[in-house]
Amino acid sequence: MKKLQNIIRNLAIADGNPEPEFIEYEEGVRSSYGFHSPNKHANYRMFIDCNEKTEIVTAYAYSPFEVPEDRREEVGELFVRLNRQILMGNFDLDFSDGEVRFRAGMDVEGGELTQQMIDNLIGACVWCWEKHYQMIMDVAFGDTPAYVAVQEDGRYMRETVLQ
Repeated sequence: MKKLQNIIRNLAIADGNPEPEFIEYEEGVRSSYGFHSPNKHANYRMFIDCNEKTEIVTAYAYSPFEVPEDRREEVGELFVRLNRQILMGNFDLDFSDGEVRFRAGMDVEGGELTQQMIDNLIGACVWCWEKHYQMIMDVAFGDTPAYVAVQEDGRYMRETVLQ
């Protein structure tokens, strides 16, 4: 087992998961550890992706819904507007099937991956989802235009900063 995967495995075990399962994408190079993160608005599917070759670790939080085809352009615009404000990570929309996720990553080359670093990646994903969830729902499943949703919500200033 490679270095990053071993660290993630140990962190998962320390977090109460005695038998973490990894999905191997490229044998010995890239793998992911998956779990669920129940929160106020949703139960997000989470993945921690380890790329041994690039030494990049990325956290992904997938939404429990898919955006209807007729609202994907509007949600895409919303994500462009939101991503401009977000300092760590970004929202993604797969236009082919409506799948939505937030991702945040870091390069750990030459450094040591710690529990705090993993917590920060997971926290960035969950925090952004929770902060923007209702706005995304209003645009994805209502008739609110993206520009109106962002303008009308007074919480969205020039920058969104992790607290």
